[in-house]
Amino acid sequence: KCKGVPDPQRIRLSAAVKADNAMNGEIKLPDSKTSGSAPTMVGGKGERKLVEEISEAPKVPPKPQPSASVESAGAYLWAEKHPKPARSPYFRETVPDRFVLTVILPGITTIKEVDVQVKPKRVDFIAVDQDDGKPFFSVPLKYPVSEEPLHAKFIRATNTLILHLGVALPTDDKVVASRDAAEEEADEIKKEEAESQRRIAEQRAKFDRLRKEEEDVMKQRKEYVANINAVAGGLLPPSLIEEIGAMAKEQQQLMLLRIEKKVMKGDSIDELLTKMPPEAQHQLCRHLRSLLGLEQLPQAEKAQLPEPPISTDGAHTDMTKWADKMQDQESTETVEYNFAKKAERR
Repeated sequence: KCKGVPDPQRIRLSAAVKADNAMNGEIKLPDSKTSGSAPTMVGGKGERKLVEEISEAPKVPPKPQPSASVESAGAYLWAEKHPKPARSPYFRETVPDRFVLTVILPGITTIKEVDVQVKPKRVDFIAVDQDDGKPFFSVPLKYPVSEEPLHAKFIRATNTLILHLGVALPTDDKVVASRDAAEEEADEIKKEEAESQRRIAEQRAKFDRLRKEEEDVMKQRKEYVANINAVAGGLLPPSLIEEIGAMAKEQQQLMLLRIEKKVMKGDSIDELLTKMPPEAQHQLCRHLRSLLGLEQLPQAEKAQLPEPPISTDGAHTDMTKWADKMQDQESTETVEYNFAKKAERR
């Protein structure tokens, strides 16, 4: 540990000649050639660099925030607690007797660290060491409550505060309901219906999305099976026919030349030449020629290929000569191309 920022130190050597020391008058610094281990590698084995550059800073997990849940308990006794219930703006049957407030306060080990202020329709949580006195967390309440909680308990193991707050509605006779209780109750019912409709719409959208994904998967599977059956039968796969139909004329001409000449260029056409059976390749050439308006090549009859020589003991001999003969026979076959239209050739 040191105070301030350490400055780099420089070693200045005098030009005057001095007597040799144990290092023969020199100060040797380690380098990658003469040192026992490379100074830029860990352990000298060169497995990884001593200083590694990181493109992105490691993500710091977000700090947990306080959360709360409010539950209603019991039913408010209007006949006992309120002299004129009909004049109260809160008059309805759904008013609870008390609220059970469960608050999770991450990082709080004892309730003495927090100042809990219960207000008529809100509960504020203020840190004791905070100078401005602003609450770092607040929980709104639907109805006024008494400032003194009925029951309070802090669970240190889970940083959870449980408060039981009794509902205390104003009993002043001068307070007149601003709206009819039936209208307010109808508004609440409308809000609940809107929330229910929103949830139903979300579930329906999720169901439609899953159904569409399943339909897409089934469609891909059907196309895959249809393509395999077409290739096995010596026909063109439907997906390949659709893809070829969307190509430009120049691309179709180039594809026809490459397939008939067996030209490899390291692209997707090479996969057709290597994986597609010869019957399917022939059908592909016929399809391309029909799209380009070219004459179809005559169906070449399978030439009688010479049998490989067989020795007296049943094993094939002179395979090299037989393969050369086969190659010469294949090289004599030529294919002519004419991409002119039929009207131009006439």
